[in-house]
Amino acid sequence: MSHVIRRLSFGHEYPGLVNPLDGHTEISDKPASAMYQYFVKVVPTRYKKANGQTISTNQYSVTTHTRFINTAFGEQGLPGIFVMFDLSPILVSLTESRRSFMHFLTSVCAIIGGIFTVAGMIDSIIHHSLRTWRKNQLGKQG
Repeated sequence: MSHVIRRLSFGHEYPGLVNPLDGHTEISDKPASAMYQYFVKVVPTRYKKANGQTISTNQYSVTTHTRFINTAFGEQGLPGIFVMFDLSPILVSLTESRRSFMHFLTSVCAIIGGIFTVAGMIDSIIHHSLRTWRKNQLGKQG
């Protein structure tokens, strides 16, 4: 038994939403019947856009289990596709926000400062290493 789940969602989409079963394919090449179990945990979600618009929707996670049933060996089970849902009592609230230009400028200055600090440390290590090496070379000549 093989199957394809083209799309599975619970509510409206929002930016960054990932539905784990979208495009999911199971192809069985075994002669035995198969039992496909999907344990889906649905979580209510509130997504607030930067412009103030709110989207009430759901997202989900899934755990899959596949069992092959070979009746020739006396195994028992019902072949098929089974989806078990569990609704979460907890609401996830996502808020879209944008950082200010000053935050960006501060981050750029921190990166530039870090580069100068590391470059200064490397220069100091090279300078002291060369000075020590030259002293050792002069000591061996004299």
